[in-house]
Amino acid sequence: DLTSANVKFTYNPSGWTNGSVKVTAALKDMTSSYTLKIVDSNPLGASKSTALGWANASTGITVSTNKAVYAVLVDSEGQTGAATTGGVTNIDTAPPTINEALSGTGTTNSITLSMSVSDSQSGVKTIKWYYKLSTDSSYTEATDNYIETTSKTTRVHTFTGLTQGKTYNAYAVVYDAVGRETRSSTINVNTEKVTDLTSANVKFTYNPSGWTSGSVKVTAALKDMTSSYT
Repeated sequence: DLTSANVKFTYNPSGWTNGSVKVTAALKDMTSSYTLKIVDSNPLGASKSTALGWANASTGITVSTNKAVYAVLVDSEGQTGAATTGGVTNIDTAPPTINEALSGTGTTNSITLSMSVSDSQSGVKTIKWYYKLSTDSSYTEATDNYIETTSKTTRVHTFTGLTQGKTYNAYAVVYDAVGRETRSSTINVNTEKVTDLTSANVKFTYNPSGWTSGSVKVTAALKDMTSSYT
């Protein structure tokens, strides 16, 4: 009979993957005259022909889903001892999650995009952010890379050098550590427009205000309005 104390499973790759995993096994701290076999279904009660057909543990099996694997000793008649169990748990089967939808805010020359993302398996690794002027046909892209993060995290990116008073289209694509992706919806973000002035909301002051043969100092102030701009 085998236990986890006398079998070592090896998984290749051992890190997160979106493909298959090759599993092999070897005895540790013991020797045996029986053949060590490996199988991805419970070997309990297997027939002689089935047991003899299992893969040798050194050759291994390829597994395409997260599941239990078993190592067992088999004699020449197909009789088996008790198996010990390993498991493939590193196949990433799900794309990242956008927990809070993409949103955006604008200043006169920039837009800032924000969204909350998570990934329960290999973790969020990369976000590619895209924007374009609403009247343009092609997007500009920026890529942010992160330490792989599984928990819900708010990510932010700012595009600068934009034009005031315009509408921009934006979206983002989130990638986990193995390359699975989730795309956000496309949103519109407006840049702010500096307030236009007229004679109705600006008062000029001239000093001196009467005729002079010299220079005149001119100042100006807003009237009947306030502004966050200078």
